[in-house]
Amino acid sequence: MAASTRLSYTPTSVGGIHLANAARYAILAKQEIARAKAIADSITGGGVTPANLEGSPEFGTAAGLGATLYTAISNLNTNLATVTSTQLADADQGG
Repeated sequence: MAASTRLSYTPTSVGGIHLANAARYAILAKQEIARAKAIADSITGGGVTPANLEGSPEFGTAAGLGATLYTAISNLNTNLATVTSTQLADADQGG
């Protein structure tokens, strides 16, 4: 795990409010996309059959768009995973 380097800023300042909110939303986004990916993986057999997302009650994807949705979910999950929890916590805390 990366060492913590808490960022020093005033969380009630205009910029600080935005930075803290961005960190909190990014933390939430990482959690939510991981959940969506787990659901998509369970429906598609780990991405083997992305067409299973089409018309599924969990996603309700239109016909022909299952692979597109699965790829988007996978890419978001991968990209958000590159931001470490330590980095987000350091930005979230302020002070």
